[in-house]
Amino acid sequence: MDGRVTGVVGWMRLGGPEPGAGEPPALEATIFADVAGSNAGGREVVLVPASRVRASIAAAATGAPRAPQARPPWLGVETQPLLPELAAALGVPGLGGVLVTRVLPDSPAAGAGLRVSDLIHAAGGEALPVPAAANDEQALPRRLASCRAGDEVVLSIWRAGEALEVRLGLAERPLSASEAEAVDCPDFGLAARDLVYWDRADLCLPTDSMGALVTQARPTGFAGQGGLRAGDIIGRVNGEPVRGARELHERLKRAAANREGELVLFVLRGLDTLFVHVQPDWDAPAAGP
Repeated sequence: MDGRVTGVVGWMRLGGPEPGAGEPPALEATIFADVAGSNAGGREVVLVPASRVRASIAAAATGAPRAPQARPPWLGVETQPLLPELAAALGVPGLGGVLVTRVLPDSPAAGAGLRVSDLIHAAGGEALPVPAAANDEQALPRRLASCRAGDEVVLSIWRAGEALEVRLGLAERPLSASEAEAVDCPDFGLAARDLVYWDRADLCLPTDSMGALVTQARPTGFAGQGGLRAGDIIGRVNGEPVRGARELHERLKRAAANREGELVLFVLRGLDTLFVHVQPDWDAPAAGP
């Protein structure tokens, strides 16, 4: 109101191309990703408080290296806006905020006892606004944007006709799929990445489950010809555990160097487990993409 800059509004593409070797990420990507994180949706409008931008701008102006950015705070819920008609149907007309539609496992929200159908109408003692549209899901993230992982926050909720307060400590947002380590295995025509929290949550896997998630299995590649598909999770190769994408890459590279005639991949596909037999024909001419 008095003319001071209090923040930055940005429209960013999340999960964009990686910078070149030795090249730092773009300043705007560093600033916005600090708050917005990354998701499969691809684009987000983000609001960044000026206090979070100042240090990065100063470092860029002086040429000094930027300190690693803290990961954004994470509550661990999925929500939908509490639109006026929904609030009225639920018996709380005029109440703003969000309706909890999912409580993610091993999250601060789960640890604090939040439940599906809880109405979060205030955070840190400040009421959340009445949303204006069905896609207005940023009220709660905006309220938490100035917090850091480890900060304690008090949520005011409405549960089955009872007003409650829930106190919890925020965590760091887990790595997204676009941030996971990824590899390309051209000898077998496949690409893969590490499992991330979101994979385990969506597939109801144990939190300590390991493996490499296939992101591409080219039909002309040895793996694709053997029946491997994008989305498969490789847990073992010829009985050897695969804990992540790098181990898969090293194992397949060794198989190519030794011209191994058969590899048996133990794979999780959806809710099923199966064995995929890959039989490379090393003498065949290289196939196209």
